[in-house]
Amino acid sequence: MYSYAGTSESSFIHALEDVSVMKGRAPTINHSTFSRSFKEWKFCQFELGHLQGHNWIICPTCSIFQHSCHVDGNMKLYCYSSSEGQRRQSYYEDRFIANKGDVDGHMNKVYAKQSKSKEQDNMCGESHWWAASNKGRETAKLDETGLEITGCQHGLAQWAVNMYQGELYGYAHYIQGYSMNNGDREELITEHAIAWNERKINGMAQSLSRRHTWAVKMKAESQKDFDDVLDRNYVSLDDFKPDEWKSIVVNHAHEVEALQGKGTGILQIQDEVEMLVSAIQQTTHSISRIADLSKQRAHLCKKISSNKNKLSSLIDKYNQEEEGIEALQATVSEVMKGNFPWGNTT
Repeated sequence: MYSYAGTSESSFIHALEDVSVMKGRAPTINHSTFSRSFKEWKFCQFELGHLQGHNWIICPTCSIFQHSCHVDGNMKLYCYSSSEGQRRQSYYEDRFIANKGDVDGHMNKVYAKQSKSKEQDNMCGESHWWAASNKGRETAKLDETGLEITGCQHGLAQWAVNMYQGELYGYAHYIQGYSMNNGDREELITEHAIAWNERKINGMAQSLSRRHTWAVKMKAESQKDFDDVLDRNYVSLDDFKPDEWKSIVVNHAHEVEALQGKGTGILQIQDEVEMLVSAIQQTTHSISRIADLSKQRAHLCKKISSNKNKLSSLIDKYNQEEEGIEALQATVSEVMKGNFPWGNTT
């Protein structure tokens, strides 16, 4: 149980050594030689498949006129700069992961005229986002900080680019060992992509057939539901005008949004008025209780005057929103007494 190989090469070698002991052989397997031999064997299998006409990178359905792709980055597929002494070229070269020189040349061309502004460009509303930032961030102790992968709509991994500037993931840093160099990393990723694509391609005919069957079934069910709606509303297909119906629905939605926005605005004004009244009352009370110095008194009087000006502006804004409804009109003198037209009292 403890020698179960799983996905670890070291565990697999230990399991083979245990088998050797059980068979009466010496458990002597050189880990480095085994690792290199296994990688060469995997690459030979790839080359044999290529000679047989198998290409597990190209999608059979998208190969002629591919109209779209999806690109996403994985910041966990990184490589440590501490493996510099073990560097070697990947056996697969640029069959799946693009050549660094070509990528660097393109990046230099794209950012050749970029300004050196220090302003952050990662604002989305009032929050910051870090994905797909336009500002490079080098990470300590890492060479490749992740992998940018593009895939088609059928789930195939088609092309990848190493990212050399990105975020540091502390948990992945702790889990990841320092033993994987860049060549081993790229070979493992390429082999995973090839195996994944092979499974997708082998099952693509059945998948497309199921999608077509599902689409035909959904079309028939949608047509039946559509006919039932027309029958319930006593509308014939000839009298049905989809553009006119769509226009009515859109206009109604806009009216509802406008009313909701107005209601939200009024509630906000009401809350601000009540808060200002409370602030003015507390400041007025503080003048006689704690304002011993003339500077303190002047500061508090100035604060009261400022809040009263804000209150007057809010009252005018509120009355404009409730224009035409006399019972809901407000005045500064009345709200200062705690008489709010919307029924609350302080």
